[in-house]
Amino acid sequence: MKILIKDILPNESFYSYLSRLYVHSGIANHIEFRKMVFKRSNEYLDYNFVNVLSDEFMKEINEKIGFENIMLNHTLFKYYVRFLPKDKKLLAWSKALENCNCLDDYLNLPKYRGNNNLRYCSECVKEDRLKFGESYFHIEHNIQNINYCSKHCCKLKNTNIEITKSKERNLIPLELVVEDLNTEYIDKDDINIKVVKYNVKSLLDDNDIEDLIFERITEDDLKDYTEKDKETAYIYYLMNKG
Repeated sequence: MKILIKDILPNESFYSYLSRLYVHSGIANHIEFRKMVFKRSNEYLDYNFVNVLSDEFMKEINEKIGFENIMLNHTLFKYYVRFLPKDKKLLAWSKALENCNCLDDYLNLPKYRGNNNLRYCSECVKEDRLKFGESYFHIEHNIQNINYCSKHCCKLKNTNIEITKSKERNLIPLELVVEDLNTEYIDKDDINIKVVKYNVKSLLDDNDIEDLIFERITEDDLKDYTEKDKETAYIYYLMNKG
């Protein structure tokens, strides 16, 4: 059974996209769905990036959406790569393009502490339902320790979906777990909002991704990389920079 590729929505996390796709696919068993989209169906669900996809599903993604688009606009890649030195940015991008299951190691991701749940903005939910007919998880709301929506200047709401490594986790779309639509606003000049806006801007900015990853890259920067890394990162850059 071929899965119909739905449009991914603005700033939607890839986890959210897969969850909506699963619900709309008509496949009754989430395990069967995971077998179709993931290369290893028993892998932990990745809420912030992309699990290793099956060859067939990757082909469909590239034809309809574009895997580079997924990595840059629907994961936290742009947010975390900015903290890396130039040479490690290049290597992280090459690994991202390979859709490897070790990307966390190359981005030096912080460990989640305590209970961390997927969150949503009540105002975003209302707007998305009006515009798209359903709500979805926004990738910017996944940033660790970001507790406010930068667009609406209000507190984010927790769902009961924990960001944790568990092979038993199902793909659950936001529509099934939204409970509270009351909005608790905070002053737009509050320092918390300013910090959120600064952090979210690095993720949602649509420009300078080339400079972010490949700024002043020279042949010397590549001398310690393998040929495979060069093919998946630097050569890709050369082909698309002009």
